[in-house]
Amino acid sequence: SYQFYNTFPFFPNHAEIKIEGNQDIGKGSIEAGCFIPMSNRLNKGLSIRFFAGTFFYNKYDGLADFRFRLSDQGGSHDYTFDDTFLNRNGEIGTFSGNQLSIADGGFSFPTPVGQTSKYLVSLNLKYSIPFQFPLSVFFDIGTYSGASDAFPGSVAIPYVAGLKLVLIKDAIEINFPVFWSDDIKSAAKLAGLKYGQCITWTFNIKQFDPVYLLRNYRYYK
Repeated sequence: SYQFYNTFPFFPNHAEIKIEGNQDIGKGSIEAGCFIPMSNRLNKGLSIRFFAGTFFYNKYDGLADFRFRLSDQGGSHDYTFDDTFLNRNGEIGTFSGNQLSIADGGFSFPTPVGQTSKYLVSLNLKYSIPFQFPLSVFFDIGTYSGASDAFPGSVAIPYVAGLKLVLIKDAIEINFPVFWSDDIKSAAKLAGLKYGQCITWTFNIKQFDPVYLLRNYRYYK
């Protein structure tokens, strides 16, 4: 992978190009993001994240799941073991199973919608409300190969929007969905999820690692 970071406080930005492959699969992705300050406090403003990924080939027929997905990454999908999870095999709708790390489509919602072995594109927006209360508004939107007819009731452009309680920026955050597209709503209903079971949270232990902070310090996510 190739990573670029610019920590300039008035317009921090980053980009990452990643290629993964072996004899069975080949996939590539690009992630880019920036933070636009909206007030005299540089930590308040609009975060923008863009992701696009595609498979070059896929001959794998084993149990591991290498697909791209709109939803943030849960423990069972972290096949590179880059992140720390309370329970890697947690079930969606449970406290431990709703821990997510930012990856792929970046949707802050526990949904199976948008899993693909072809291509996926998404945009994630997060606006930190310019007050003392640690609250942000988020909006995630994207599409994937065959989205409009992936299953009965699927839509071409899924989305989810809501509120994010930021306890420690980029480290401990809780996501409360407010609006979401019909396909995501149908999938949640089919799984028997109540509203409380759709609330997700992140715990990025890397943000407490001094070495990681020195290497990756920036003002945005």
